[in-house]
Amino acid sequence: MIRTIALALCLAAPLSTSAQTLDKIVAKHLEARGGLDRLQAIRTVRNIAREPQGPTTDETLAPVVIVEEQRPNLTRTTRLSSGLKAADYEEAVRNMKGDSNPLAAEQALCQDFETRLALRTGLRPTLNVSVSAFDGTSNWEWSYLRAAVRKLPGKQVHHFSIVSPIVKNGSRLELTGKATSEGHACYRLRVTSRQGVVRNVFIDAQTYLEVAVDYKPQEGSPGWRDTYDSWKVVDGVTVPHTITSIENSRRYLRRIDKVEFNVPIDDQRFAMPTGVR
Repeated sequence: MIRTIALALCLAAPLSTSAQTLDKIVAKHLEARGGLDRLQAIRTVRNIAREPQGPTTDETLAPVVIVEEQRPNLTRTTRLSSGLKAADYEEAVRNMKGDSNPLAAEQALCQDFETRLALRTGLRPTLNVSVSAFDGTSNWEWSYLRAAVRKLPGKQVHHFSIVSPIVKNGSRLELTGKATSEGHACYRLRVTSRQGVVRNVFIDAQTYLEVAVDYKPQEGSPGWRDTYDSWKVVDGVTVPHTITSIENSRRYLRRIDKVEFNVPIDDQRFAMPTGVR
């Protein structure tokens, strides 16, 4: 009996140490991000960014991207054509407040821009304004050029990204070891959501901020990696201002110009337009 108990204690010891290490990493990570209370107080977030199309691109001319999110998992990304500014978009949204059409602001913005340019130059521009969104159930997308809404296949569920991906929220969290990622010594954590989506999160061993997240969605969809850099403090919360997405060996860079927390966002703007479901 004594040997059995001793063996059980020996087997339990590494697990206990692992759990303590995981708890310590999570605690330091949340402290580095600004604290769990601040993160949980954020209900909405709006990022205004640019997506340079290549290393030699003048970033002041790069397309503007507005990412809006609302708890628990609603998200909406609007990409504007060159020549359109974030201020134009925000004004269009204000003017369309209360309109039940989730695309009213984008359609009005494009039509107004076309009219103004035609009056000034006689030309009719080709606008490439697009929207991709998740309404809590389905992913959908729209572009002004195609003038049609498309429901996307699959059931990829989004998470509220401003909150750290290692905050459990019902997910299973495991410490799977150490690794080097993007030149940083990191702790590697595996996060498995309730839906079975797996994310491998790499936490810098010195700053305790995210270096990269590898996504492995369900249903055989290709995975991708997001890397994070240029961290800055906004309203007490530490957020990355450079995000690079790597998918199928292609890299997509996003440089964030402005981050806003708890801005009012109409629920209807995330909803898939009627007649598509």
